[in-house]
Amino acid sequence: MEIRNLSNDERSDALILARDVLFADRNGQDDEKTLSLLKQRTEDLAMLGAYEDSLAGVLLYEPESMRIVLTAVRNEAEYDKVTAALVRKILQEAGDMHLVRVRLNTPQTGKKFFAGLGFEICGEEENGIVAMEYLMQKEWLGRTVTVIIDRPYGSFHPHLPDVLYPVNFGYIRELADGAGQFQDAYVIGPKEPAETFTGIVAGILYRREDDVSRWIVTRPGETVSHESIISLIGFEEQYYDCRIIWAEDK
Repeated sequence: MEIRNLSNDERSDALILARDVLFADRNGQDDEKTLSLLKQRTEDLAMLGAYEDSLAGVLLYEPESMRIVLTAVRNEAEYDKVTAALVRKILQEAGDMHLVRVRLNTPQTGKKFFAGLGFEICGEEENGIVAMEYLMQKEWLGRTVTVIIDRPYGSFHPHLPDVLYPVNFGYIRELADGAGQFQDAYVIGPKEPAETFTGIVAGILYRREDDVSRWIVTRPGETVSHESIISLIGFEEQYYDCRIIWAEDK
């Protein structure tokens, strides 16, 4: 199966497939009107197609956030296989973009399927629709990384008045790129300013309402309690609704 982004010339075939799948009970009525409406509502979305002998399925998504908006598969019997392939491609591209999460809404009937792909419920169910998200970066948990420290221990916080950093803070060297994208990290351990630090990713903190994550990096072989870490980073993270996934829970 070939999975690829669709060109402008291929969008019409993808929308026809989506129309035929999503509105299968229309009995051929108002085909052009339905297609026109679908085009209007999806003109700002990117499309991913799954090809076997022909276009087998399509996934529509928001290109900046990679939020999955719609999936449609021609053969219902192949829905799981084709949709899984499309979603995995989205997750791969989201990883390349250093995104924090990928979100989608699904009917109640799709909850088990997407949970099997690693998605979790992230909101209240409304009118039979479930909000789900896939948290990125978890493959880095437990791995060795180097932090380039640009806000050293004891320095003033740039936005919180009279607050000093109780830890070293910086960005992950392995994920820094020329496009100005950086992955922030707290360094737990040293009680003095440092320029760099090599350690283990002990946890990843996700802010629930922001597309922000911060890694927690500790000395190799050193065990620091979760409570101590939370206390150290609370000077800033207390203002946000956060969730931490620890390396041992991966």
